[in-house]
Amino acid sequence: SDPPDKDEMKPLGIKAKVALATSITSILMIALVTVVQMQRMKADFTKVLFTQQTALITRTAEELDDKLTMLLDIIALSARQQPVDIAGSTERLRAYYQDRAVLALFDDLLVLSPQGVVIADAPIQPGRVGIDASDRAYFRTVMRTRKPLIAEPVVGRSHGQPIVQMVAPVLNARGEV
Repeated sequence: SDPPDKDEMKPLGIKAKVALATSITSILMIALVTVVQMQRMKADFTKVLFTQQTALITRTAEELDDKLTMLLDIIALSARQQPVDIAGSTERLRAYYQDRAVLALFDDLLVLSPQGVVIADAPIQPGRVGIDASDRAYFRTVMRTRKPLIAEPVVGRSHGQPIVQMVAPVLNARGEV
């Protein structure tokens, strides 16, 4: 018989086979547990992130709502305090609002006639006085309800830019605009 070749492998003994099977099984179990835990962690992380994002959005929306409500209250107060006797005069309206703090809070301030025509603006912008806004939904709503409101965004007629308007009626002693 030929002598055993050095390059031939000896068959594994039972102990080696059990040890190898146990090692492979352990590695597979660890891999499976790792995959399951990673999926759970991903789901938990997604849930935590979603909860944090929702809380941030809610808080931001509440702050924005508070600021808009405060600004609307300021507009309403300014409209209530406007002297009735200056309502027809562009120059007197401009002079009155130039000296008011309300102008610092907003980009523009417009005063419209009961017919919906711009009769005064601050700061002065050429071509804005005389613009007819009677067809705008916010104007019709304020004329009907006689209450301040924040209008839906529209494209401004004087400069073509999107704007959000806060509107309040100026009422006389009889509650008329």
